[in-house]
Amino acid sequence: KFNLDDYKNLALEAADRLVKMHNKKIGLIPLGSQCRILGTNIKGLDIAGVDDATIANTLLFWAYEKTFNKKYLDVAIENLDKTIELFMRPDGSTIHMIQFNPETGEVIKKWNNLGYSSNTTWSRGQAWFLLALAQGYDVTKDNKYKEVYTKALSFYLNMNKKKDLTPYYDMSDPNIPNVPLDTSALAILVESYLLMLKNGYNEFNILPQIVDSLHLHTDLNRDSSIILKDGCFDYPRKIAINSELTFADYYYYDFLLNLRDFLKGGKK
Repeated sequence: KFNLDDYKNLALEAADRLVKMHNKKIGLIPLGSQCRILGTNIKGLDIAGVDDATIANTLLFWAYEKTFNKKYLDVAIENLDKTIELFMRPDGSTIHMIQFNPETGEVIKKWNNLGYSSNTTWSRGQAWFLLALAQGYDVTKDNKYKEVYTKALSFYLNMNKKKDLTPYYDMSDPNIPNVPLDTSALAILVESYLLMLKNGYNEFNILPQIVDSLHLHTDLNRDSSIILKDGCFDYPRKIAINSELTFADYYYYDFLLNLRDFLKGGKK
């Protein structure tokens, strides 16, 4: 049976593997050969996604907090900085994936795997990017991450000019509004926004609108096991396009716990 120390050591071992996977030629952590994106064959040491910066950096920042070993911080920061450089467009929107030459770091192509096209913005990817920036600012207090966060959030809000802040699965799909919403993108966004608020962020005043939007998509049926409805995992391949998504529920629940502490003036 695992105890708490066993889980901690397992997590640190995983963080060490991320450090080893970090490609110094391009400065990113690739998907890796063991990655499996449902419904695709996308994997390898020559492919990275905008969501990598959040998923990998969450663990790396945690490892740094537990050990104060700067190797974790250094890789996380370079991974985030290169994500800003290579995935963000001038208007603050993001592309989903890039393929690169692992020997030289040269970018070969960019595309949207879960979005409408290479010129549009996959909503959950934009939310992952916002959370990565919020985490970077939380750890470093470097204003450049706050400035990029504001630009990326401005794009998100400008593309969602409605009372409900839940975006469509892709913010620029020409078939809007006849495409699915994605509450998982909203759940990740709100996690990022509250983290920024806890660090003194005072741009925009969307917390009440966030709470209303989450409540609108919460399943209030006590006999149901669903928490957050209307998630869209993969619209292009029609996989779980109107579903409850595990990571959406996770970030929603974490947001509620952190919001409680934030309103009480406490800390996470």
